[in-house]
Amino acid sequence: GAFDYIPKPFTPDELRSLVSRAFKKRVEEDTPEPVMPAGLHYMIGHTWLFLDKENIGTVGLVYDFLRTVNRIMNIEQPKINQAVCQGEVCAKLEDEEKNIHRIWDPASGRVLDINPLLRDNPSLLKSAPYTEGWLFKIAPINLEEDLKGLVKSQ
Repeated sequence: GAFDYIPKPFTPDELRSLVSRAFKKRVEEDTPEPVMPAGLHYMIGHTWLFLDKENIGTVGLVYDFLRTVNRIMNIEQPKINQAVCQGEVCAKLEDEEKNIHRIWDPASGRVLDINPLLRDNPSLLKSAPYTEGWLFKIAPINLEEDLKGLVKSQ
């Protein structure tokens, strides 16, 4: 089956990062992972979206993606008030081997807040992927349509 996709144009470094993650995923498939909480909407192998009572979304990375990334050294988050679209790049991670990993947005909308803790401690993405390791908060604009492209955790 497909592991990921890489849209054109892409750089040689982006291709190397994707191949590196694919090999690492194959090697680590038997490693236990944190249980994804129920009620998250997620893009398989990439990002999750949690909606609060006011339909404000919190976006984070699924552990299945994170386990294929070496130690995270830097994170490029979206800017507050930036418009983001489902399926497009919303963030980038750089690991200790200088691989750049593109993160796909699970929903379209406007960024309301970013997780300031990640600036000083990007390891939170891996150590607490479904709690303190969230990426950003979003005000969705096409929620009903976007949810059709996501899976809901049980």
